[in-house]
Amino acid sequence: MLIYLQFCVDSLEEFLDVAVDAAKKAGEIIRRGFHQKKHVEHKGQVDLVTETDKACEDLIFSHLKQHYPEHELIGEVTTAACGITELTDQPMWIVDPLDGTTNFVHGFPFVCVSIGLTIGKVPTIGVVYNPIIDEVRKHG
Repeated sequence: MLIYLQFCVDSLEEFLDVAVDAAKKAGEIIRRGFHQKKHVEHKGQVDLVTETDKACEDLIFSHLKQHYPEHELIGEVTTAACGITELTDQPMWIVDPLDGTTNFVHGFPFVCVSIGLTIGKVPTIGVVYNPIIDEVRKHG
C-alpha cells in the first residue's frame, strides 16, 4: 500500500492521459487493418492473434516505456501468452492490445484496446478504447 500512496492525484491523471494516448495510437493501427486481409495465427487451441495484435502491443509497450522506463509491462500477446505473470508492488501496466481479435478478423466492429495500471497490486487506472466507433472509457 505504501507504494500506492506515493502517487498523487496529478500522477494518476498523467498515467491516465498517457494510457489514453497509447490506446488511440494503437487504435489507428486497428482502424487501418480493419478492412484488410489478415494474417491469423492461433494462440492455443481457440484464441487468435494477428499481425495487428502484435503491432499494437509493440506500439503501446514502446509508448509506455518512453514515459515510464521503470514500470513493468504485461502484454496479452507476448508476456501473458508465455505463462502466468505475477503482479508485483511496482507499477505494472497490463495490456490487451486488440481485445476482440476474433471480431476483428471477421469484420465485426466490437474490438478495443484495453490498458490498465496496477500500483502495489491495486488496479489504479483503466482505459478501454474502441477505435472503430471512436469511443473511450476511462477510470482512474
